[in-house]
Amino acid sequence: MKNVVLKLFSHKWRMVKTAAVMLLCLSNVGLTFAQETLLLSSFLKDKKSKNYTYRKDIFGNTEIVDERLQTIGKIKKNIFGDDVLEDERGQTVLKLRKDIFGNTILEDGRGQQVAKYSKDIFGNTIVESSANNVVRKHRKDIFGNDVVEDGKGNTIATFKTDIFGNKVVEDGKGEVVTKFRTDIFGNEIIEGRNGEVKLVRKKDIFGNFIVEDGNRNVIGKYKTDIFGNEVVEDGSGNVIRRYKKDFSGNQIVEDGNGNKIGTYKVDSSGNKIFEAN
Repeated sequence: MKNVVLKLFSHKWRMVKTAAVMLLCLSNVGLTFAQETLLLSSFLKDKKSKNYTYRKDIFGNTEIVDERLQTIGKIKKNIFGDDVLEDERGQTVLKLRKDIFGNTILEDGRGQQVAKYSKDIFGNTIVESSANNVVRKHRKDIFGNDVVEDGKGNTIATFKTDIFGNKVVEDGKGEVVTKFRTDIFGNEIIEGRNGEVKLVRKKDIFGNFIVEDGNRNVIGKYKTDIFGNEVVEDGSGNVIRRYKKDFSGNQIVEDGNGNKIGTYKVDSSGNKIFEAN
């Protein structure tokens, strides 16, 4: 498992400007279920730190370390092979295990069931609450479309392909709420409920990726500068992130003013770690 720094931002505008950077950081990272769950985010939100690094300890466990290099959590396997999330005191916060029927059970630190993920006789994925009530069902319809239902069997969303080959998302009434399509120029377009353009991803004449809003205003650009560094710009052309290599091959992350934010490097054990500046 590779390590990744997780940054938490409190303002929506900062989230928009750094979303692309986060996607770049997370795109090739394989995380366990315990790391993917929203409950891990709930665990981290109560901590004072805003920067976290995932790294391996000498036993192969995944440590969650803050910017002071203090371990504030650990993801490990117990003697039964269950995935366990521990706090800084070594107390279990979450546990992911299999029951005797092969169902996946998520438990809290007291051993109480938080959720259960199972398959019914038709192969549908069932999500149950702590009280064993069905809260979600994921199934295929007769056309092979992915359908999400609530606990009462009402359709919440359907993911399908229309007759033109576009990927669409429908609500419970069968109305298209989102459409993903490609125009004749190869631009990737996201449309809303009424066909209005929400987002466009395209290339400029230099081959740089550009993201535009529904009004065709550029809100982001991804390109390589003359030195071979990867650069992320906002809609006004201001650099918000720059990724460059140092002499050792480590990746340096800078903000728009050229200030060093941190370094991605590989330690002696082959772990990719982030060192905050």
